[in-house]
Amino acid sequence: SIQVEIEVSDAKPKAENIVGVDMGIKSLAVASDGLTFENPKALKTRERKLKRLARQLSRSVKGSANRKKAARRVAVFHARVADLRRHTLHHVSHVLTRKASVLVVEDLNVAGMMKNRTLAQAIGDASFGELRRQLTYKSQWRGVEVVVAPRFFPSSKTCHVCGTVNADLKLSQRVWSCVCGAHLDRDLNAALNLRHVAASRAETLNACGGESSGGVAAPRETGPCEAGSGLETSVSVSPALPENRDIPLCVGKNGQLLLWELLQSG
Repeated sequence: SIQVEIEVSDAKPKAENIVGVDMGIKSLAVASDGLTFENPKALKTRERKLKRLARQLSRSVKGSANRKKAARRVAVFHARVADLRRHTLHHVSHVLTRKASVLVVEDLNVAGMMKNRTLAQAIGDASFGELRRQLTYKSQWRGVEVVVAPRFFPSSKTCHVCGTVNADLKLSQRVWSCVCGAHLDRDLNAALNLRHVAASRAETLNACGGESSGGVAAPRETGPCEAGSGLETSVSVSPALPENRDIPLCVGKNGQLLLWELLQSG
């Protein structure tokens, strides 16, 4: 393979459009504007065929022509599954980075999630890490700001209307119902909560006299993100959810905003 470097022209600024994106297994991605991308489950839906091909391979004689053919069929199967998964991820990342000026995603602990034996295969099949990577570099191409919500931000267990937290919400409960009257899909509720993170940040910056339309925070002091690079700014904001907590935003070299939770003392 040959590696080359190309110059990418500056992206044209977009109208303000903040989109929260909730990633999941049932639906691969749900945007805060209601757009839903179904999970193709590229491997799960073809498990029966894979088992049949693997059985044919194991029963063939080593070194025979039939074994080579069986091995080739298994390789072709895995290549097609990978192509389907790759096509889906590129489609999702393309649509989201085209429509948004600010994307808010979760800081998923994929490695930790893979330790769940029940969900490990489904999580690996969804490829959350690859989707996050594609969203990041395509956002840089198109001038989209990427905001990463705190890892432990309870987006799925918090009502986007009143802020009530349901800590006992089970994964099997696919519809969010709240005492305030909110009733909607739990993934859409999570996406709306993620959108609130960036929306509340913009409102706070605007109230303090900083720039909100360009997505650049008013400089104060260097934060813990990319310290020493000379490109860092840090601001303290109070997102709508949860209340009574300050979350600083750090702008790093790659254009991402990383949200770090700090414990307030005193």
